[in-house]
Amino acid sequence: MQSIGLIIDEQLRVVELIGYTALRTNLLRGEVTLRLPDLLTPSLHPAVLEALEQARQSKSPVHVPRVEYLEVGLRRFAALTVSPVKASCWRIELNPQEDGLQGPTTATAPVHSADDLAVELEAANDELRATITELVAANQEILRGQAALEQSRNDLRERYDFIAAVLDTVGALVLVLDPNGRVLEFNRACESLTGFSQSDARGRLVWTFIPQDHIPETESIFGELVSGAYSNAHENDWLASDGSRRRIAWTNTTMRDQDGHVAYVIATGIDVTSRHKAERSLQISEAKFRAVVENAAEAILGVDAAGKIKIANPAAAQLFGYSRDELLQTDLLQLIPESFRPAHAAHHQSYSVAPRTRPMASGAEMPALRKDGAEVPVEISLSSISAPEGDLTVAFIQDVTDRVAYRRHLQSLAGKLLKAQEEERRRIARNIHDDLTQTISLLGMKLGFLKQEVDSAHKKLLDRLEEARQQVDLIHDKVRAISHRLHPSTLEYSGLVPALESLVSDADVLERPRVHLVADPLPETIPTATTVALYRIAQEAVHNAVKSADAENVSIHVAANDGHLSLVVIDDGCGFKPDPSRRSAGLGLISMEERARDLGGHFAVHSAPGSGTRVEVDVPFAPSLN
Repeated sequence: MQSIGLIIDEQLRVVELIGYTALRTNLLRGEVTLRLPDLLTPSLHPAVLEALEQARQSKSPVHVPRVEYLEVGLRRFAALTVSPVKASCWRIELNPQEDGLQGPTTATAPVHSADDLAVELEAANDELRATITELVAANQEILRGQAALEQSRNDLRERYDFIAAVLDTVGALVLVLDPNGRVLEFNRACESLTGFSQSDARGRLVWTFIPQDHIPETESIFGELVSGAYSNAHENDWLASDGSRRRIAWTNTTMRDQDGHVAYVIATGIDVTSRHKAERSLQISEAKFRAVVENAAEAILGVDAAGKIKIANPAAAQLFGYSRDELLQTDLLQLIPESFRPAHAAHHQSYSVAPRTRPMASGAEMPALRKDGAEVPVEISLSSISAPEGDLTVAFIQDVTDRVAYRRHLQSLAGKLLKAQEEERRRIARNIHDDLTQTISLLGMKLGFLKQEVDSAHKKLLDRLEEARQQVDLIHDKVRAISHRLHPSTLEYSGLVPALESLVSDADVLERPRVHLVADPLPETIPTATTVALYRIAQEAVHNAVKSADAENVSIHVAANDGHLSLVVIDDGCGFKPDPSRRSAGLGLISMEERARDLGGHFAVHSAPGSGTRVEVDVPFAPSLN
């Protein structure tokens, strides 16, 4: 035993150590807190306390020539000295006497020697090193996250550049304003129309481009947007750099920050100067109006509040197959297919009460009925004028047969694309199943055989081989899952319901949502194309519920009735506001609708923020010959 010393305070806390090198270093660093009993064996503790009390009473050093104590079952002796060093502190010194070593005893009192404490300290240091290793790993993870963040920033920059390029190529005017009305973006169409460059426009208040008589109305509309309106539309005049005026029809919307405050106002506009001048001319002079109507390439009808046609131009007569005199004796409802008449009558009545300009290409596409009974798709813009016959609703009608045919052609191409995509999925899935999964399985078997050939004494190698085999099994399962998602074999060989059951089973491995399937008995002869389309629609709906809607529960209902198959997928997720035009819809919704339309079926999405989503599909089917 080495000579040791320590200084303690009134609470027996150790404030200094002599002879405990490692402990002393850590004590000075504040890494450990020791009390006197921590450094003494129970058999030595009473003698030290007695000497300490004597020193306290006498306030002078106390020397005990020989104290007896037990250490590791051996009786030992040491000289003890206790002396005051400063206020409320005492120095304790133990000098072992080797000649005092005696034989073993039956005592089993625990001993806390310096060596024991050093071992404990080394163990604590090991734990500290392990903690440091974990911190280093966490730091590396943070660095990887920072790299990913930087990549995201680069992606955002590229996306911004792409959007800026798109804005410069579109024909419409695009303005981006801050909440104070200052111009942030001014696309090339704005430059061309106004004669101002982007550098001239950026940073200027938008009112500087507007004539004084239009500023109050524009400020009011802008204020509505900044105050909370999500979108609105209006028209106003704009001043070009040469002082001329251009009439612009604006559609405005807002973008909000994370706190819900308006961050940007985005306005898209089209130059309607020519149309506006024509409307003003019509209001000033009926003669001029009729001259414009007579020479217009578009079909024009003027209708009173009762729905009687009062104005019809030659283009309207040609479009509907009537003579002008016949049209002027005809009720407007005769030019509308019967199934659309109730809705149109209500719309015409409401428009007559509160007429407003509705420009072309605003989604007002409907079928018109010709004299010979044929239906022709048309697009209609509306305006109103005051005429001797009273207030008239003026309809500018454009035959969009070619556009509808083109759209149908695009839909046909989309259907063919979906079919080609499905075939490619099937091919890839089969290649994965027949080639890649077999190769992986063979690799796993070889690793198993190799493990059997290794001597059991090489435990570390055996453990690594087993770990490698398990990794191969995991890769095999993941590859099979990819193959299954591309084209589940149950879909081709077992039918729709087993494939949907497999879809539900795959979803069950997730913590949420819970997916339920309710399937009525289905015919056994459903065409493969119909089966594939309904499965893909259900798969996409479940995927949306899991990834986007944060749903807790999803239910799939499939049934057959009167030659139709119906599929309904319902989730209780966050929901959204559907866009009837699908212009803002994602590719998932568009592909679902295209699949249903390709089968001649009906597709509908019902949703609202906070109310979940309901996807409905109804398709006709004929028994398959397969």
